[in-house]
Amino acid sequence: MCGFDRKVLQLAWDKTGSWLATGGGSEIGVWDCSGRGPEGRKPRQLIGHNGPVRALTYAPHRPLLASGGADALIALWQPDVRKRPASAVEVDGAVVEPAWSPDGRHLAARDTEGGVHVPEAAV
Repeated sequence: MCGFDRKVLQLAWDKTGSWLATGGGSEIGVWDCSGRGPEGRKPRQLIGHNGPVRALTYAPHRPLLASGGADALIALWQPDVRKRPASAVEVDGAVVEPAWSPDGRHLAARDTEGGVHVPEAAV
């Protein structure tokens, strides 16, 4: 895997181990690691942040990716379906730590201003 326009700073695997999400710039790369793996393939680019992505995490039981960015945006993605966020919530500061509940039904995220946010997962 090569050709990143910036340093990769975040990684997140989906529950199957078939998809790897990478972050660092304003776009998220989602790599197909099934079969022969990602070598020689281009990632699916997810577009929706207006600043660097700071955090990535897949839901534990479904193909739903959460991202947090320096643009104070918490975004939920269905990377296998669309390249734009399925839903997004703007918060007070840069999002640095999204975390799913063990059952995958709820997402909480911490921002740099000390706030904790639990957006409704509309997906």
